Amino acid sequence: MPFRYLGADRANAYLADIITDDLTTYLSDIPRSLVIARSSAEALNGRPAQDIGRALHVQYLVEGSVAVGPGRHACQCAPD
Repeated sequence: MPFRYLGADRANAYLADIITDDLTTYLSDIPRSLVIARSSAEALNGRPAQDIGRALHVQYLVEGSVAVGPGRHACQCAPD
């Protein structure tokens, strides 16, 4: 799933896109893994995880968020 940007400064929102792209690339390098394209996941953004899993025919989802604040960067990632 695309990572969400939670920071106040929207100028840094691109960080969530970069992390999503990098994580997608790294996961696709795992032998015998099937990684769905970011655009497919974005089309279902906002739906419950179970609905997304069923629609994409996947067993596992990864979701996360990115926040940037004064002197602080935070990235959270969780399997769903």
